Amino acid sequence: MKEPKGFERPVSLEEAGKYAGLIKTEHKIELVDVSQSVHDSILEAYGTVLTEGVKHSPVEVAQLVDVSTGERLPLIIGNKGEIPMPLAEAQMRTNARYVMIHNHGTNASFSADDLYNTVKRDQIAMNVTLGHDGSVYEIVTQTEDLPLDRIRAEFDDILYEFTKDSKYSSINNTDIAEQILKSDVIEEICYRHGWRYSRRYYCE
Repeated sequence: MKEPKGFERPVSLEEAGKYAGLIKTEHKIELVDVSQSVHDSILEAYGTVLTEGVKHSPVEVAQLVDVSTGERLPLIIGNKGEIPMPLAEAQMRTNARYVMIHNHGTNASFSADDLYNTVKRDQIAMNVTLGHDGSVYEIVTQTEDLPLDRIRAEFDDILYEFTKDSKYSSINNTDIAEQILKSDVIEEICYRHGWRYSRRYYCE
């Protein structure tokens, strides 16, 4: 697995297009069981969210894909640093389940709020975060009554614990070190709760 690129500057639309192309041709979704046509539709949405995310930066964008039909719902234009969940919920049909894909211009993995939004909603079969540097983070949780403040506290506690590990300070690029650190924190949270988590880096 490649390391993240850790951009210290905005990613150009041309670069985003390259990463979107790599993801669409090389990535394989393994956390949810879908047909090949649905799989391909989800990866098309990955490419759309990545390139549109760069276009709209620093505003986040998102797209929902029906895991049964592969239908890609209209692009959601959120706010700086967030996708308001009422915008996503307004698109969701009652009996359908979705892959929810959104971008992080910081290239970071999921936030504590992202985890909360995933565990709270049974309609989200898988949540995906795409970094502008070609990083792909995927998570599948169980629906739980898990308060946001508890998830935030758990995130902060593990982050504090992991920050003491010298392996992060030994990485020369501080952006990459922080990106790997926060992804490791998310992976640890998922391990403790029995959730499934995947990360891949498609930077050149």
